[in-house]
Amino acid sequence: MMMMMMMMMMVPVKVVCKQSKPWFTGELSDQLKKQKQTKKKCRRRSTPRNYAEYYEVLRKTEEMIEEANQQWWEKEVSKLKTASQADKWKINNRITNSDTRMEIQPVTID
Repeated sequence: MMMMMMMMMMVPVKVVCKQSKPWFTGELSDQLKKQKQTKKKCRRRSTPRNYAEYYEVLRKTEEMIEEANQQWWEKEVSKLKTASQADKWKINNRITNSDTRMEIQPVTID
């Protein structure tokens, strides 16, 4: 029992769902926390200095998100060169978000 608990503590848990972003990193998480704190500070005491600091952190956060997304996309595309045919379709579906398909609903006539 103790050994099993030790193994569970060593294995990282990753929750994957439709809303999760595969390119989201710990650095982005820390930056979003910093953005939230500066926004709170800006709302509590609205000075030009606080506004400037908030918008600078906001700009940096947006840049980090775009860069992380672009790096992930490039990494996925580079995998296409060595992937098998079946894996290429999986990678393509991940990149293009083709999981959200529009389907025609059946119509019932009385």
